[in-house]
Amino acid sequence: MIESKQVWRKSMMSTYSESGLDEYECIASLENGQLIVKYDDDAISSGHVVYQGAEIGEGHWQLSGSDGGVATLHRLKDAMRLDGFWEVKEAKGMWRVRLFDSHLDLTQAEDV
Repeated sequence: MIESKQVWRKSMMSTYSESGLDEYECIASLENGQLIVKYDDDAISSGHVVYQGAEIGEGHWQLSGSDGGVATLHRLKDAMRLDGFWEVKEAKGMWRVRLFDSHLDLTQAEDV
């Protein structure tokens, strides 16, 4: 069985909320239905935030953030962007991740 991991190392994330638009560089990866989005945020004590979660339907993910937030992301087949909703404490809004710099890693995995 061949498993693949796709990584977009130079992606851009836009967040929209009542306080306006914020943009961050990010890394997005997808492996076996698990989506991970990582970005740096100086407002967070650790300096970085990771959102990750499982695919709950084709092209639909529910994610949890290392900042205590929850989010959804959706992707049309073969689209180069994900769109969704996020909520952290009292703040909430929409976000978009534009996927750039794709790299496909192929690894061999044995059937168990």
